This record gives sequence, structure tokens and C-alpha cells, in this order.
Amino acid sequence: DFSGFGDLGDIFGQFFGGGFGGSSRTQSQTMSRRGEDLEYVMDLTFEEAMKGAQKEVHVTSEAVCSTCKGTGAKDSSSKKTCTKCNGAGRVRVQRQTMFGSMMSEAVCDVCHGEGEIISDPCPTCKGKGRVRKEKKITVSVPKGVDSNNVIPLRGQGNAGYKGGPAGDLHVILRVKPHKEFVRRGTSIFIDKHIDMAQAALGIETRVPTIDGEVSYNIPSGTQSGTVFRLKSKGVPVINSKNDARGDQYVNVIVRSEER
Repeated sequence: DFSGFGDLGDIFGQFFGGGFGGSSRTQSQTMSRRGEDLEYVMDLTFEEAMKGAQKEVHVTSEAVCSTCKGTGAKDSSSKKTCTKCNGAGRVRVQRQTMFGSMMSEAVCDVCHGEGEIISDPCPTCKGKGRVRKEKKITVSVPKGVDSNNVIPLRGQGNAGYKGGPAGDLHVILRVKPHKEFVRRGTSIFIDKHIDMAQAALGIETRVPTIDGEVSYNIPSGTQSGTVFRLKSKGVPVINSKNDARGDQYVNVIVRSEER
């Protein structure tokens, strides 16, 4: 009874590249492969990052060749199944090991794992099945994004090989700094300069926010370094269902009298 050794083929396959059974790789698996992912760096102004935006980008990627429809062949008659591997893309190889002579698998050296041989390649793509093309994509940027956030666009990367699915496009965001606002997470910080008389007597002043200026009453006797909070005037929380936002903090700086 050898039932206890039922997985020996799998064990040897891990060491020698194949088991005792037939190839687990089908012809379609050999030929079809997912396309590569791409990256695109998008620059945003501080205002676009806060309020969201619709941005158009131009990306050069590998697209399915329209001449051969991705087959890589000039016509169907120039595309033949590899006779060495019978379309599997892999062949059995006998190797000498410490256990004796063992059968393993290797990539077919005739078709290089494609499972097919093209005698007359497509003149447009030179047999690759893909061509370089530029395409325009509209990207929806949500409110509250920050530098190094990534927006994944499924299926917008390079076209797949031999009918495989396309890769993804990863849009990496880069937000330009603002001349007044400083962002930390969902909070915004800003300095407000007043003179000594205004600090002593108090003042109703205008404070800039990402929504525009708001009126704020600085009470009498305010010291330099005092920080006031403007609730819900900070950064929008990304994809918040209730439009939640952080706060804005106003750092009061009292200017010294000029001598």
C-alpha cells in the first residue's frame, strides 16, 4: 500500500521543476499573460487636492495590435502549434540527481514557452501582438488627497499577452505646497500676524481658509503663540460619507513694535 506517498510527485516537483504527472500548464495558460502595471505621477495644486478635481492624463502604453488582433501573426496560416511541446510551452527533461534519473519540466527551447511558432509575423507589431500607443484618460481625484496617495485605475495598464487581461495604471499624486497653509494629516495650520495694540485691545479680523476668508474675533490680552481652532475648516476626509473634515489651527504671532 503506497497511499502514504501520494504526494511524492508534488514533492519532487518542487525540487526538480515538475512531477510525475502531465504538465499542469494548459495551452491557454502558456499563451495568455496579464499585461504589466504602469505608474504615472500627477501634480496637483493644494486647492485641487482639497476640493477634488477631474484631470486628464496622457499615457503611453502597450495596446493590442489592431492589425493582428494580438495574435502576432500576419494571418492564421502562419501560426502553428509547436510540434516539440504540442502547444504546452514546456517539455519533459531527464535529469540525473542524487535519487537517480528523474523526469522534470523545462520551458520549450523551440517556442520559448509560447506553445506556438509564427512563421510570418505581423508587419505592424513584428510578432509581438502589441504596439505602443498614447491614450487620454480622465482621472477623478477625490477631496482630501495628499502626496504619495495612489489612485489605481483597473485595466488601464499595458495590454495582456495573447488575450490575457490588461494591467493596471497606478496614478501617484504629488501635491504642491501652499504659500500660507501647512497641512498635517487632516489638520491645517496658519500663522496670523497682529500688532501689539491689536493683541492688547482685541480685534475682529479676517482669517483665510480653504473655503475663503472667515471672520474671527481675537480677544484682548492675547499672547503671541496662542492657537485658536476653527472647527471643520481643515482637510476633507477622503471618501467620507458625511463630508467629515479636520480642523484649522490659527497661530497668533504678535509683532514687536519697531524701534
